[in-house]
Amino acid sequence: MTSRIFLPFLSLCVFIVGCGKSEQAATPPEAAASVATEQVRNQSFPGLPAVPGGPAAAGAPSPGQAPVSSETMVVEVGGQKLTVGQMRAMVQQMAGRQLQQIPPQMQGQFMQQMMPRLEQQAIERFIATSVLALEAKAQKLEATEEQMTKALAELRKQIPAEIKWEDALEQMGLTDEALRGEIAQDLIIQSLVAMQSASLPEPTEEALKAEYEKDETRFAKAESASARHVLLKLEKDADAATKQAKLKEIKDLRTKILAGSDFAEIAGEHSECPSSAEGGSLGSFTRERMVPEFSEAAFSQELNKVGEVVETSFGYHLIEVTERNEAAAPSFEGAREQLVAELTQKARQGVMEEYLASLRSKVEITYGEGREPQPAE
Repeated sequence: MTSRIFLPFLSLCVFIVGCGKSEQAATPPEAAASVATEQVRNQSFPGLPAVPGGPAAAGAPSPGQAPVSSETMVVEVGGQKLTVGQMRAMVQQMAGRQLQQIPPQMQGQFMQQMMPRLEQQAIERFIATSVLALEAKAQKLEATEEQMTKALAELRKQIPAEIKWEDALEQMGLTDEALRGEIAQDLIIQSLVAMQSASLPEPTEEALKAEYEKDETRFAKAESASARHVLLKLEKDADAATKQAKLKEIKDLRTKILAGSDFAEIAGEHSECPSSAEGGSLGSFTRERMVPEFSEAAFSQELNKVGEVVETSFGYHLIEVTERNEAAAPSFEGAREQLVAELTQKARQGVMEEYLASLRSKVEITYGEGREPQPAE
């Protein structure tokens, strides 16, 4: 089979994996370039995290167990096989974004704890995308050239500036032609998904109010801030000389910014955080989202000014707070947009679960040894 399974189908993450976050709405077909974004972001590009030990480490056998061949079948769906090697690559992609939020010294433990769940998610995702691809083929759906052009343009934007397009394709194990085939197939699947939920009615006012009244407190607006930063990483066991050198380096960067250098350019060139690709922007966050030292600075220093150097468990930071919002009590009108999104997504998920169950019943699914799904307790 092709490497299609390596492209995470983001809208299905919502329907199948069930992350439950309202901000992760299904990707519309015209924006389906994002189906390949995670693969690009989680390759072993400089500055981007990968599963500790690389793809082979994901799902590796425990001490004392015999090695498992990367070609061993995990599951077969309608003649299309998922191998151990392919599953490991999918796990790496799924874990990559989560690992960005975890200190390096804790990533190995995180992967050990999460591996069974991530592997099961990878298997379910493969089954879902496979049955949908088979159905799309049966219906003779095709991606338009306009959709392809938009998707490829969006994907190219996700490649770090220092990485050549050809090198990115090589690291993904794809040719330009193969990638076009991957994206075309994902666009077709997106269209098929959209067709299933196109006729869903808007949530009623009664349904919105009933959902709101279940727990009004969750719609309260917490105090939040928006900021951008420059991070110079420090290893936990860094010696005094290394710390002094890093501190001098980041102080010099602060001097440059205060003298007029562009913060985003400095972050893009020097920051060792994945946010460097966005000029250091961290978006909006609450106090609890950040480590205490970072939050203390972000919620106290003057707006639109570069504060003093802040040290956290990650290293040294320069922080510029661009916006702060006070906490606000919940209100139905204030929560309306979120409520509509949540109920719409819940309805779509129900429709997709039924649709996928129907498609799965028509396709032969064979599991590899020890991979059969466990009955729910």
